[in-house]
Amino acid sequence: MKFYRNIIFMLLLIGSLHCNTFATENEQDSLKSETELSINYSEVEIDSIVFYEDSIREYSKGALYIQNVIGIIIGLPITTIGSIAFLIGTIGWIGAKGLEALGAALALGFSIPTLLIGVPILVYNVKNYKVHKKRADKRDEYKEALERYKQKQHSVEVAITPVTNLAGSSIGINAILSF
Repeated sequence: MKFYRNIIFMLLLIGSLHCNTFATENEQDSLKSETELSINYSEVEIDSIVFYEDSIREYSKGALYIQNVIGIIIGLPITTIGSIAFLIGTIGWIGAKGLEALGAALALGFSIPTLLIGVPILVYNVKNYKVHKKRADKRDEYKEALERYKQKQHSVEVAITPVTNLAGSSIGINAILSF
């Protein structure tokens, strides 16, 4: 019985270390691309439209998150089934003898590989969903800012103000056009 507990503990420990290592590698890649993007634009002075278009293009590269939604949809049931089988196996293992012990061992034997497959899929996709969703939101902000900039650039503002000259005792209207 201690042997099986040690095996289960080792498998869960190896799985969690693997997930942690994989997550930190992706986080470093994401931070690297963000700093490269800010360095490119701080060194070069360019037109605002070109800046917005380049920013939209850069953020569009990592803005697709449908694959993460599909991964969550796949990983969640696998993890749930593995968790239920693990609970059934551990609860059935307590005080079990004969066929009950065999059933509990089979449930544990099924749950461990299922959890080792489902948990990393779920964790990876939830983490990347957040990253990709933020990039998609940032891309959308740049698109909206570009549209506002284009509208502002092509608009004409007319300001009409009344003018009074108390010294010369005259009044009039002043029109200011701004392009």
